[in-house]
Amino acid sequence: MSTYKRRWNLRTSGVLEEDGENVKMVIIDIFLQVSPGLADVLQSSIDVAHRLGPKLGNARPRTIIVQFLSRSHRDRIWADARSSEVLKQKKIRISEDLTQRTKEARNKLWPLLEKARKEGRRADFCGRRLSFIGRWRIKGVIFKFSPAQRAPSMASKLHDM
Repeated sequence: MSTYKRRWNLRTSGVLEEDGENVKMVIIDIFLQVSPGLADVLQSSIDVAHRLGPKLGNARPRTIIVQFLSRSHRDRIWADARSSEVLKQKKIRISEDLTQRTKEARNKLWPLLEKARKEGRRADFCGRRLSFIGRWRIKGVIFKFSPAQRAPSMASKLHDM
């Protein structure tokens, strides 16, 4: 259930913090620069935006978590953020809100993803799994990671996942 609820969220790091800031408005301003096509609906698409953890003086700015009401708008911003020059210039990073278990699984699968991409295959993460897109997925080649295993294993049938 936790993983499902997190699919509606994005995390934003590197946004400078100011006293008395309206975090939701700060995020809307950033997201408008990333996805200008959502200008009419963005304000009503964001349910909550707040910083995580206690303020620690002059330390780096706290991460902002944003919960959306519209999953399609969240996905559009996530897709646009991957190639956003504005975010690169401002050194702001937008990421998915993943559980610790999913992060650990993806870290173990990362070398396989890089190898597949270097070989010209289209591969990406699907939750804690690495899937090969296109003909690789049709053949049923999907790698999965189980905490009980030391290395990723290959699942050839849907019920193996």
